[in-house]
Amino acid sequence: MVVSADAITVELNGQAMLFEHNPLLKDGTTLIPLRSLLESLSANVKWEESTRTITVSRWNRTVRLGLEQELAYVQDKGQLPRQIKLSVPPQLIGEVTYVPLRFLSESFGAAVAWDVREQKVVVRTKSPIDAKAWEYRIIAGVTDQTAEAFGGLAEVKQKIVKQMDAVNQRYREKGFEGSPHFKIQSEDIYHFQGDGRKEALNKRHPQHEFIIIYDAFPDGGGGWYGGEAQSIYHAWPTGDFGSLFESAATDGLVHEFAHAIGNALDLYALNVDAGRNPISGEGYKAERSIMEYPYGETIWDNHTIATINKAGGYPVQEEERFLAEQFPDRMEIVTLDRDDRPLPHVMIRLYPVPWYSNEVLKEPIWSGWTNNEGVWQLEYNPFEPFFKGAPWGIRYANFLVEREFADGSKRYEWMPVDQVQLHRYRHPNQPYRLTVR
Repeated sequence: MVVSADAITVELNGQAMLFEHNPLLKDGTTLIPLRSLLESLSANVKWEESTRTITVSRWNRTVRLGLEQELAYVQDKGQLPRQIKLSVPPQLIGEVTYVPLRFLSESFGAAVAWDVREQKVVVRTKSPIDAKAWEYRIIAGVTDQTAEAFGGLAEVKQKIVKQMDAVNQRYREKGFEGSPHFKIQSEDIYHFQGDGRKEALNKRHPQHEFIIIYDAFPDGGGGWYGGEAQSIYHAWPTGDFGSLFESAATDGLVHEFAHAIGNALDLYALNVDAGRNPISGEGYKAERSIMEYPYGETIWDNHTIATINKAGGYPVQEEERFLAEQFPDRMEIVTLDRDDRPLPHVMIRLYPVPWYSNEVLKEPIWSGWTNNEGVWQLEYNPFEPFFKGAPWGIRYANFLVEREFADGSKRYEWMPVDQVQLHRYRHPNQPYRLTVR
Protein backbone atom coordinates (compact mmCIF):
# COMPACT_ATOMS: atom_id res chain seq x y z
CA MET A 1 0.00 0.00 0.00
CA VAL A 2 1.28 3.45 -0.93
CA VAL A 3 0.27 6.47 1.14
CA SER A 4 1.11 10.14 0.76
CA ALA A 5 3.76 11.36 3.19
CA ASP A 6 2.89 15.04 3.00
CA ALA A 7 3.43 15.32 6.77
CA ILE A 8 7.04 14.17 6.37
CA THR A 9 9.79 16.67 5.75
CA VAL A 10 13.05 15.67 4.10
CA GLU A 11 16.03 17.74 5.20
CA LEU A 12 19.30 17.73 3.27
CA ASN A 13 22.33 19.20 5.06
CA GLY A 14 20.07 21.31 7.27
CA GLN A 15 17.83 22.61 4.47
CA ALA A 16 14.28 21.41 3.86
CA MET A 17 13.84 19.88 0.40
CA LEU A 18 10.97 21.22 -1.70
CA PHE A 19 8.94 18.79 -3.79
CA GLU A 20 6.48 19.37 -6.60
CA HIS A 21 5.06 15.96 -5.66
CA ASN A 22 4.91 14.81 -2.05
CA PRO A 23 7.06 11.94 -0.77
CA LEU A 24 5.33 8.59 -0.37
CA LEU A 25 5.50 5.81 2.19
CA LYS A 26 5.33 2.17 1.18
CA ASP A 27 5.94 -0.70 3.60
CA GLY A 28 7.92 1.60 5.87
CA THR A 29 10.15 2.92 3.07
CA THR A 30 10.17 6.60 2.10
CA LEU A 31 9.94 7.12 -1.65
CA ILE A 32 10.62 10.51 -3.19
CA PRO A 33 10.54 11.83 -6.75
CA LEU A 34 13.69 10.72 -8.55
CA ARG A 35 14.68 14.03 -10.09
CA SER A 36 14.14 15.99 -6.87
CA LEU A 37 16.63 13.80 -5.04
CA LEU A 38 19.21 13.59 -7.78
CA GLU A 39 19.16 17.30 -8.53
CA SER A 40 19.71 17.93 -4.82
CA LEU A 41 22.67 15.54 -4.83
CA SER A 42 24.05 16.95 -8.13
CA ALA A 43 23.89 13.49 -9.68
CA ASN A 44 23.37 12.67 -13.36
CA VAL A 45 20.42 10.53 -14.38
CA LYS A 46 19.59 8.67 -17.59
CA TRP A 47 16.35 6.88 -18.47
CA GLU A 48 16.32 3.91 -20.85
CA GLU A 49 12.78 3.50 -22.11
CA SER A 50 13.26 0.10 -23.77
CA THR A 51 14.43 -1.56 -20.55
CA ARG A 52 12.67 0.82 -18.12
CA THR A 53 16.02 1.29 -16.42
CA ILE A 54 17.29 4.28 -14.42
CA THR A 55 21.06 4.91 -14.43
CA VAL A 56 22.37 7.37 -11.85
CA SER A 57 25.99 8.49 -11.76
CA ARG A 58 27.94 10.74 -9.43
CA TRP A 59 31.71 11.04 -9.21
CA ASN A 60 33.12 7.50 -9.67
CA ARG A 61 29.96 5.56 -8.86
CA THR A 62 27.05 4.38 -11.00
CA VAL A 63 23.75 2.96 -9.71
CA ARG A 64 21.28 1.13 -11.96
CA LEU A 65 17.67 0.50 -10.99
CA GLY A 66 14.72 -0.91 -12.90
CA LEU A 67 11.11 0.11 -12.42
CA GLU A 68 9.33 -2.45 -10.24
CA GLN A 69 12.61 -4.42 -10.02
CA GLU A 70 13.83 -5.46 -6.56
CA LEU A 71 17.46 -5.79 -7.66
CA ALA A 72 19.68 -2.74 -8.03
CA TYR A 73 23.34 -2.59 -9.08
CA VAL A 74 26.07 -0.40 -7.63
CA GLN A 75 29.32 -0.10 -9.57
CA ASP A 76 32.47 1.88 -8.81
CA LYS A 77 34.98 2.78 -11.49
CA GLY A 78 37.14 -0.24 -12.30
CA GLN A 79 35.01 -2.62 -10.21
CA LEU A 80 32.41 -5.24 -11.03
CA PRO A 81 28.83 -4.24 -10.16
CA ARG A 82 27.41 -5.27 -6.78
CA GLN A 83 23.86 -6.56 -6.62
CA ILE A 84 21.61 -5.06 -3.91
CA LYS A 85 18.11 -6.25 -3.07
CA LEU A 86 15.71 -3.38 -2.39
CA SER A 87 12.95 -3.62 0.19
CA VAL A 88 10.82 -1.47 -2.08
CA PRO A 89 11.69 -1.03 -5.79
CA PRO A 90 11.30 2.19 -7.81
CA GLN A 91 7.68 3.00 -8.66
CA LEU A 92 6.01 4.86 -11.50
CA ILE A 93 2.97 6.60 -10.02
CA GLY A 94 1.06 8.77 -12.42
CA GLU A 95 3.85 10.24 -14.51
CA VAL A 96 6.31 10.55 -11.62
CA THR A 97 9.12 8.10 -10.91
CA TYR A 98 9.63 7.49 -7.19
CA VAL A 99 12.79 5.93 -5.73
CA PRO A 100 13.79 4.72 -2.25
CA LEU A 101 15.35 7.70 -0.48
CA ARG A 102 17.64 5.79 1.89
CA PHE A 103 19.13 3.44 -0.71
CA LEU A 104 20.06 6.13 -3.23
CA SER A 105 21.26 8.60 -0.60
CA GLU A 106 23.50 6.04 1.12
CA SER A 107 24.73 4.76 -2.24
CA PHE A 108 26.24 8.19 -2.83
CA GLY A 109 27.86 8.56 0.56
CA ALA A 110 25.11 10.28 2.57
CA ALA A 111 23.89 9.33 6.04
CA VAL A 112 20.12 9.00 6.54
CA ALA A 113 18.31 9.19 9.88
CA TRP A 114 14.69 9.50 11.02
CA ASP A 115 13.86 12.30 13.47
CA VAL A 116 10.88 10.92 15.39
CA ARG A 117 10.12 14.11 17.31
CA GLU A 118 9.98 16.38 14.26
CA GLN A 119 8.73 13.68 11.89
CA LYS A 120 11.40 14.30 9.30
CA VAL A 121 14.03 12.41 7.38
CA VAL A 122 17.49 13.89 7.89
CA VAL A 123 20.01 13.37 5.07
CA ARG A 124 23.61 14.47 5.56
CA THR A 125 26.31 14.23 2.94
CA LYS A 126 29.75 13.83 4.49
CA SER A 127 31.22 15.95 1.67
CA PRO A 128 29.85 18.97 -0.19
CA ILE A 129 27.38 18.22 -2.94
CA ASP A 130 29.22 20.46 -5.39
CA ALA A 131 32.64 18.80 -4.93
CA LYS A 132 35.09 19.32 -7.79
CA ALA A 133 37.71 16.77 -8.78
CA TRP A 134 41.06 17.23 -7.04
CA GLU A 135 39.93 20.38 -5.21
CA TYR A 136 39.41 20.09 -1.46
CA ARG A 137 38.00 22.97 0.54
CA ILE A 138 39.23 23.16 4.11
CA ILE A 139 37.83 24.72 7.24
CA ALA A 140 40.07 24.93 10.31
CA GLY A 141 39.31 25.26 14.00
CA VAL A 142 41.89 26.39 16.55
CA THR A 143 41.56 25.89 20.29
CA ASP A 144 41.66 29.15 22.25
CA GLN A 145 44.70 27.95 24.16
CA THR A 146 46.54 27.24 20.90
CA ALA A 147 45.64 30.61 19.39
CA GLU A 148 46.87 32.41 22.48
CA ALA A 149 50.15 30.44 22.54
CA PHE A 150 50.95 31.39 18.93
CA GLY A 151 50.26 35.10 19.08
CA GLY A 152 46.50 35.30 18.60
CA LEU A 153 44.07 34.18 15.92
CA ALA A 154 45.24 36.66 13.27
CA GLU A 155 48.80 35.34 13.53
CA VAL A 156 47.61 31.72 13.55
CA LYS A 157 45.55 32.29 10.40
CA GLN A 158 48.67 33.36 8.54
CA LYS A 159 50.55 30.31 9.78
CA ILE A 160 47.78 27.94 8.71
CA VAL A 161 47.52 29.42 5.21
CA LYS A 162 51.30 29.18 4.83
CA GLN A 163 51.29 25.59 6.09
CA MET A 164 48.60 24.58 3.59
CA ASP A 165 50.69 26.10 0.80
CA ALA A 166 53.52 23.78 1.90
CA VAL A 167 51.14 20.79 1.93
CA ASN A 168 50.00 21.58 -1.62
CA GLN A 169 53.60 21.74 -2.79
CA ARG A 170 54.20 18.22 -1.51
CA TYR A 171 51.36 16.85 -3.64
CA ARG A 172 52.51 18.39 -6.92
CA GLU A 173 54.04 16.30 -9.72
CA LYS A 174 54.14 13.06 -7.77
CA GLY A 175 52.47 10.71 -10.26
CA PHE A 176 48.90 11.62 -9.39
CA GLU A 177 46.44 11.72 -12.27
CA GLY A 178 45.23 15.10 -11.07
CA SER A 179 46.78 17.86 -9.00
CA PRO A 180 45.41 17.68 -5.45
CA HIS A 181 44.79 21.17 -4.12
CA PHE A 182 43.80 21.93 -0.54
CA LYS A 183 42.11 25.31 -0.45
CA ILE A 184 41.75 27.34 2.74
CA GLN A 185 40.86 30.99 3.22
CA SER A 186 41.41 33.19 6.24
CA GLU A 187 37.66 33.53 6.84
CA ASP A 188 37.37 29.74 7.07
CA ILE A 189 39.56 29.64 10.18
CA TYR A 190 37.87 30.02 13.57
CA HIS A 191 38.72 29.56 17.25
CA PHE A 192 36.74 27.76 19.92
CA GLN A 193 36.74 26.77 23.56
CA GLY A 194 36.69 23.15 24.58
CA ASP A 195 38.10 19.77 23.67
CA GLY A 196 39.87 19.56 20.31
CA ARG A 197 39.15 15.89 19.78
CA LYS A 198 35.42 16.36 20.35
CA GLU A 199 35.43 19.25 17.91
CA ALA A 200 37.14 17.09 15.29
CA LEU A 201 34.62 14.30 15.76
CA ASN A 202 31.46 16.37 15.96
CA LYS A 203 31.87 19.57 13.92
CA ARG A 204 29.97 19.25 10.65
CA HIS A 205 31.15 21.12 7.56
CA PRO A 206 28.72 20.67 4.63
CA GLN A 207 30.40 23.42 2.57
CA HIS A 208 33.91 22.01 2.96
CA GLU A 209 35.38 18.62 2.14
CA PHE A 210 37.52 18.43 5.30
CA ILE A 211 38.08 20.12 8.62
CA ILE A 212 41.37 20.42 10.52
CA ILE A 213 41.39 21.02 14.25
CA TYR A 214 44.60 22.60 15.53
CA ASP A 215 45.51 21.73 19.12
CA ALA A 216 48.95 22.39 20.61
CA PHE A 217 47.86 21.14 24.04
CA PRO A 218 46.12 17.83 23.32
CA ASP A 219 45.21 15.12 25.77
CA GLY A 220 46.48 12.27 23.56
CA GLY A 221 47.29 11.80 19.91
CA GLY A 222 45.52 12.94 16.79
CA GLY A 223 45.10 11.75 13.23
CA TRP A 224 42.49 11.25 10.52
CA TYR A 225 38.86 10.66 11.44
CA GLY A 226 36.81 9.38 8.53
CA GLY A 227 33.11 8.56 8.34
CA GLU A 228 30.83 11.53 8.94
CA ALA A 229 33.62 13.49 10.66
CA GLN A 230 35.95 13.80 7.63
CA SER A 231 38.42 15.57 9.86
CA ILE A 232 42.08 15.73 10.82
CA TYR A 233 42.78 16.27 14.49
CA HIS A 234 46.15 18.04 14.25
CA ALA A 235 47.22 17.37 17.83
CA TRP A 236 50.82 18.49 18.11
CA PRO A 237 52.40 19.53 21.42
CA THR A 238 55.65 21.47 21.14
CA GLY A 239 58.57 19.10 21.75
CA ASP A 240 61.34 17.14 20.04
CA PHE A 241 59.43 17.26 16.74
CA GLY A 242 59.00 21.02 16.86
CA SER A 243 55.78 22.97 17.07
CA LEU A 244 52.40 22.82 15.40
CA PHE A 245 53.45 24.78 12.32
CA GLU A 246 57.01 23.56 11.77
CA SER A 247 58.20 21.10 9.13
CA ALA A 248 57.58 17.84 11.00
CA ALA A 249 53.99 18.83 11.79
CA THR A 250 53.49 19.76 8.13
CA ASP A 251 54.86 16.34 7.15
CA GLY A 252 52.26 14.81 9.44
CA LEU A 253 49.47 16.72 7.69
CA VAL A 254 50.68 15.52 4.28
CA HIS A 255 50.41 11.95 5.58
CA GLU A 256 46.92 12.46 7.03
CA PHE A 257 45.59 14.08 3.86
CA ALA A 258 46.51 10.91 1.93
CA HIS A 259 44.07 9.06 4.19
CA ALA A 260 41.50 11.77 3.50
CA ILE A 261 41.65 11.86 -0.31
CA GLY A 262 42.43 8.22 -1.07
CA ASN A 263 41.85 6.13 2.06
CA ALA A 264 45.59 5.38 1.88
CA LEU A 265 47.15 2.73 4.08
CA ASP A 266 49.45 3.36 7.02
CA LEU A 267 52.36 1.36 5.63
CA TYR A 268 54.09 1.28 9.00
CA ALA A 269 51.15 -0.84 10.17
CA LEU A 270 52.52 -3.68 7.96
CA ASN A 271 55.93 -3.73 9.67
CA VAL A 272 57.25 -6.55 11.83
CA ASP A 273 59.91 -6.41 14.53
CA ALA A 274 62.37 -9.29 14.22
CA GLY A 275 62.07 -9.95 17.94
CA ARG A 276 58.31 -10.38 17.59
CA ASN A 277 58.50 -12.96 14.83
CA PRO A 278 58.51 -16.36 16.60
CA ILE A 279 58.49 -18.28 13.31
CA SER A 280 61.57 -17.12 11.39
CA GLY A 281 63.02 -14.31 13.49
CA GLU A 282 63.00 -11.98 10.47
CA GLY A 283 61.74 -8.42 10.47
CA TYR A 284 59.76 -6.67 7.76
CA LYS A 285 59.77 -2.99 6.82
CA ALA A 286 57.43 -1.54 4.22
CA GLU A 287 58.93 0.40 1.36
CA ARG A 288 60.14 3.93 1.90
CA SER A 289 57.21 6.34 1.72
CA ILE A 290 55.44 9.26 3.33
CA MET A 291 52.91 6.65 4.44
CA GLU A 292 55.59 4.58 6.18
CA TYR A 293 57.37 7.44 7.98
CA PRO A 294 56.43 10.97 6.91
CA TYR A 295 58.98 13.07 8.76
CA GLY A 296 61.52 14.49 6.37
CA GLU A 297 60.26 12.15 3.63
CA THR A 298 59.24 13.28 0.14
CA ILE A 299 58.69 9.92 -1.62
CA TRP A 300 55.24 8.48 -2.31
CA ASP A 301 54.93 4.71 -2.66
CA ASN A 302 53.20 3.25 -5.71
CA HIS A 303 50.29 1.76 -3.78
CA THR A 304 49.35 5.11 -2.26
CA ILE A 305 49.60 6.83 -5.65
CA ALA A 306 47.38 4.15 -7.21
CA THR A 307 44.86 4.37 -4.35
CA ILE A 308 44.57 8.15 -4.54
CA ASN A 309 44.20 7.93 -8.32
CA LYS A 310 41.52 5.29 -7.84
CA ALA A 311 39.47 7.79 -5.83
CA GLY A 312 39.69 10.08 -8.85
CA GLY A 313 39.93 13.33 -6.94
CA TYR A 314 36.54 12.89 -5.24
CA PRO A 315 35.65 11.92 -1.66
CA VAL A 316 35.65 8.16 -1.12
CA GLN A 317 32.03 6.95 -1.13
CA GLU A 318 32.31 3.96 1.22
CA GLU A 319 35.57 3.95 3.16
CA GLU A 320 34.93 0.53 4.66
CA ARG A 321 34.67 -0.99 1.17
CA PHE A 322 37.08 1.08 -0.88
CA LEU A 323 40.30 -0.84 -0.25
CA ALA A 324 38.61 -4.09 0.70
CA GLU A 325 37.52 -4.34 -2.95
CA GLN A 326 41.01 -3.90 -4.36
CA PHE A 327 42.17 -7.53 -4.35
CA PRO A 328 42.82 -9.86 -7.31
CA ASP A 329 40.11 -12.43 -7.94
CA ARG A 330 42.63 -15.24 -7.50
CA MET A 331 45.82 -15.62 -5.49
CA GLU A 332 48.52 -18.26 -5.93
CA ILE A 333 51.87 -19.16 -4.43
CA VAL A 334 54.33 -20.71 -6.87
CA THR A 335 57.44 -22.62 -5.75
CA LEU A 336 60.37 -23.11 -8.10
CA ASP A 337 63.84 -24.50 -7.67
CA ARG A 338 66.99 -22.54 -8.59
CA ASP A 339 66.60 -23.64 -12.22
CA ASP A 340 63.01 -22.36 -12.29
CA ARG A 341 61.55 -25.85 -12.29
CA PRO A 342 58.29 -26.31 -10.35
CA LEU A 343 58.52 -27.88 -6.91
CA PRO A 344 55.48 -30.05 -6.18
CA HIS A 345 54.34 -31.28 -2.76
CA VAL A 346 55.76 -28.35 -0.81
CA MET A 347 53.85 -27.47 2.36
CA ILE A 348 52.84 -23.78 2.46
CA ARG A 349 51.75 -22.05 5.67
CA LEU A 350 50.52 -18.48 6.07
CA TYR A 351 51.22 -16.73 9.38
CA PRO A 352 49.24 -13.49 9.76
CA VAL A 353 50.42 -10.07 10.84
CA PRO A 354 47.58 -8.03 12.42
CA TRP A 355 47.50 -4.29 11.74
CA TYR A 356 49.79 -2.13 13.90
CA SER A 357 50.92 -5.16 15.93
CA ASN A 358 54.50 -5.42 14.59
CA GLU A 359 54.31 -9.16 15.20
CA VAL A 360 53.72 -12.47 13.47
CA LEU A 361 51.13 -14.67 15.13
CA LYS A 362 52.35 -18.09 16.29
CA GLU A 363 49.73 -20.14 14.45
CA PRO A 364 49.13 -20.21 10.68
CA ILE A 365 45.61 -19.51 9.49
CA TRP A 366 46.03 -21.20 6.10
CA SER A 367 48.09 -24.13 4.87
CA GLY A 368 48.21 -26.37 1.83
CA TRP A 369 50.39 -28.28 -0.63
CA THR A 370 51.70 -27.21 -4.01
CA ASN A 371 50.44 -29.29 -6.93
CA ASN A 372 52.50 -30.95 -9.66
CA GLU A 373 53.06 -27.54 -11.28
CA GLY A 374 54.44 -26.16 -8.02
CA VAL A 375 51.33 -24.02 -7.47
CA TRP A 376 49.16 -23.63 -4.40
CA GLN A 377 45.98 -21.78 -5.26
CA LEU A 378 44.34 -20.16 -2.26
CA GLU A 379 40.71 -21.12 -1.93
CA TYR A 380 39.87 -17.91 -0.08
CA ASN A 381 41.44 -14.49 0.29
CA PRO A 382 43.57 -14.82 3.46
CA PHE A 383 43.52 -11.06 4.11
CA GLU A 384 39.79 -11.43 4.85
CA PRO A 385 38.43 -8.29 3.20
CA PHE A 386 35.13 -6.81 4.40
CA PHE A 387 35.93 -7.90 7.95
CA LYS A 388 33.70 -5.80 10.18
CA GLY A 389 35.55 -3.31 12.35
CA ALA A 390 38.97 -3.99 10.84
CA PRO A 391 41.16 -1.13 9.57
CA TRP A 392 40.24 -0.43 5.95
CA GLY A 393 37.79 -3.34 6.21
CA ILE A 394 40.70 -5.82 5.91
CA ARG A 395 41.51 -8.20 8.77
CA TYR A 396 45.23 -8.78 8.21
CA ALA A 397 47.98 -6.44 7.03
CA ASN A 398 50.72 -8.87 6.03
CA PHE A 399 51.66 -12.55 5.94
CA LEU A 400 54.79 -14.51 6.58
CA VAL A 401 54.77 -17.29 3.98
CA GLU A 402 56.52 -20.46 5.11
CA ARG A 403 57.60 -23.21 2.71
CA GLU A 404 58.51 -26.57 4.19
CA PHE A 405 60.34 -28.98 1.86
CA ALA A 406 60.48 -32.77 1.89
CA ASP A 407 63.78 -32.74 3.82
CA GLY A 408 62.21 -30.61 6.59
CA SER A 409 64.03 -27.39 5.64
CA LYS A 410 62.05 -24.16 5.59
CA ARG A 411 62.22 -20.86 3.74
CA TYR A 412 60.26 -17.66 4.16
CA GLU A 413 58.82 -14.79 2.16
CA TRP A 414 56.54 -11.84 2.96
CA MET A 415 53.17 -11.15 1.36
CA PRO A 416 52.09 -7.61 2.38
CA VAL A 417 48.67 -6.25 1.48
CA ASP A 418 49.99 -3.24 -0.45
CA GLN A 419 51.96 -5.38 -2.90
CA VAL A 420 49.03 -7.74 -3.50
CA GLN A 421 46.70 -4.83 -4.20
CA LEU A 422 49.27 -3.03 -6.32
CA HIS A 423 49.28 -6.07 -8.61
CA ARG A 424 45.54 -5.68 -9.08
CA TYR A 425 45.87 -1.98 -9.85
CA ARG A 426 48.44 -2.75 -12.53
CA HIS A 427 46.99 -6.03 -13.84
CA PRO A 428 43.26 -6.01 -12.98
CA ASN A 429 42.41 -9.20 -14.87
CA GLN A 430 45.34 -11.34 -13.76
CA PRO A 431 45.75 -13.49 -10.65
CA TYR A 432 48.31 -12.49 -8.05
CA ARG A 433 51.27 -14.89 -8.02
CA LEU A 434 53.87 -14.89 -5.29
CA THR A 435 56.74 -16.78 -6.93
CA VAL A 436 59.38 -18.06 -4.53
CA ARG A 437 62.59 -19.92 -5.22
